[in-house]
Amino acid sequence: MRPAAARRRGEAARLPREAERRPTPVEPRSATWPDLDPAYAIQHDNGARPLAAGSTVTGHKVGLTSAPMRELLSVSDPAFGHLLDDMVQRDGGDGARRPFA
Repeated sequence: MRPAAARRRGEAARLPREAERRPTPVEPRSATWPDLDPAYAIQHDNGARPLAAGSTVTGHKVGLTSAPMRELLSVSDPAFGHLLDDMVQRDGGDGARRPFA
């Protein structure tokens, strides 16, 4: 990957991580970089960070399983992701969440 493309991919990956730390919306990456198309690569990059920091995969999630929804969004395949241990609400937990801004 060329250095300029790697910088753009890194910047695009940084935005959703920042949004997690401060619950405020960020511009869609497609608005900032309309020709950027490594969405799965960016998702992989961001998913690798907590794993490298010690998080563990506790499950998997799948979305867009409905053909009409995929058609509506012009997506050909379901979307897959990992559930990490820090995403799980354990039995007896207080369910406290950060307030949205």
